[in-house]
Amino acid sequence: MVTKTYTVSTFQQLDDAIKDINKLGSSGSGSTFTIDVARGATLLESANLTAIVAGKGNSVVINGQGSTI
Repeated sequence: MVTKTYTVSTFQQLDDAIKDINKLGSSGSGSTFTIDVARGATLLESANLTAIVAGKGNSVVINGQGSTI
């Protein structure tokens, strides 16, 4: 069981956080992951964002804080 919070302000940081969540989430259930997007950030990118696959029984919360994704 893992509890982890990521703070991101760029598209690459968001994508890296999701990749880490997918990796950690595949090892079991009951984990909680939180992504805090920096207030006022605008994460625009033409590349595809990695899909969130956190694993069965895990939760992911994204706090946008008024940001644009």
